Amino acid sequence: MTRNSNHDPIPPFRGPGSVGPVIKILQRFLNDRADQLGTARIVVDGVHAGPSVDLLMLWQRAMRIDDDGGYGPQSHKCAKSRYGFDLDAEAQKPLSTTEDALTTFVQPNSILYWARGIGGPKTNLVLAQSIFHRTRHGN
Repeated sequence: MTRNSNHDPIPPFRGPGSVGPVIKILQRFLNDRADQLGTARIVVDGVHAGPSVDLLMLWQRAMRIDDDGGYGPQSHKCAKSRYGFDLDAEAQKPLSTTEDALTTFVQPNSILYWARGIGGPKTNLVLAQSIFHRTRHGN
C-alpha cells in the first residue's frame, strides 16, 4: 500500500467493481487520454465497470502493460512516469463535500473501504462507515 506519513494508505489495486470518488479521479484521467486512444470519453460516475474498465484496458494495451482492467501497481507506475499522474496523491487532496465519501476498492481476494481520514483501508463496511461518519460529523 502507498503510505505517506501525512496521509492514510490507499489500497494498491482498484479492480473492476470499485466504486466511489477515487474512481471518478481515475475516470477523469482516462478521459483525458480518450482522444489520443481514438475512442469516446466515458461517463464519470465513480463506478469502475463496463466502459470504464474497457477504457482502462485500452489505455493499458497502449502503454504495453497487462490489460487486466484493474488499476494496480503497473498502471500506477506507468501513469506516474509518463504523465505525472499519481492517483494516490490525487485521492488525498480535499474533495468537494458532495464527493467526500467512502470508496470501495475491489482487490484480487477481498474488498477494502477507504476515505481520507479514517486511518487506512478497512475490511468491514460498517466499521468504515462509522469512522467516516464520526470524522465528518463528530461523535
